[in-house]
Amino acid sequence: MKKLLIALLAVLVMATAACAEAVFATKNGKKYHKPECVFIKDRETSKIDDKDAIAKGLKPCGKCMTAGEKLSKKEK
Repeated sequence: MKKLLIALLAVLVMATAACAEAVFATKNGKKYHKPECVFIKDRETSKIDDKDAIAKGLKPCGKCMTAGEKLSKKEK
């Protein structure tokens, strides 16, 4: 039973880590972006998890984030 609980916990941790998506933000920006976004091209950015970006009050970029991605971010 103990091994089963440990295995389930390991699966849960891996699933949670897989859900986090790396996004990018500028130092004073109010939005987060995909790495290929034209709005952050040639700008200094920081890599951040999408959940952390949302927690900091950043909004998804209207150019590089699709409607489905924006919706899923709001649901998190």
